[in-house]
Parts: sequence; C-alpha cells; structure tokens
Amino acid sequence: MLTQSQQTFDLNTEYEAGKSYLDSLQATQTKGFVILKGNQVVAEFYDNGYNRGMSNNLQSASKSYAGLIIGQLIDAGKIDPEKTLRSTCRIWLEV
Repeated sequence: MLTQSQQTFDLNTEYEAGKSYLDSLQATQTKGFVILKGNQVVAEFYDNGYNRGMSNNLQSASKSYAGLIIGQLIDAGKIDPEKTLRSTCRIWLEV
C-alpha cells in the first residue's frame, strides 16, 4: 500500500530551459505522473480530467514498463540476456 511521504518534491522546480516539471507535464498533456520513493508518494500530478482513483489504458506504455522491469532483472543477475525466452521462462511455459 502506498502512503504519502513527508519528504516531497516540488513539481514547480525548474526542469529544462527555464521550464518546470509541471510546465512540461502540462505541455505534453500528461494524464498522470507519480514520483515514488520506496512505497511512498513523493509527488503526483493529474490533468486532463484524470485523478488518483482512475484507471487508464496503458497500451504501448506497457512495453516501457516491461523493458524497465526486464532491465532491472538483468542488472540483478536474475535474467541472462544471452539465453532464450524458453530457457528463462521455463516454469511459465510448462503450464
């Protein structure tokens, strides 16, 4: 379960070329953006009619999440990128 962190991050902080994170999120029509540290929410932003309790169709964003997770598993030595999917995921493929 996520909780609100006492340590926060101000999204009005300058990000790039005088623009804040908030400016960039609004300019790119971002629906939701959350910064987590552990299981705590450090900052969050919702726009375009979205809020914390709403679900969103991730579509191609799912590939980004999958890539991030696979990269972390490779870095942790839990997946060998030189092995085939069949040998890495054998337990799932046997079902």
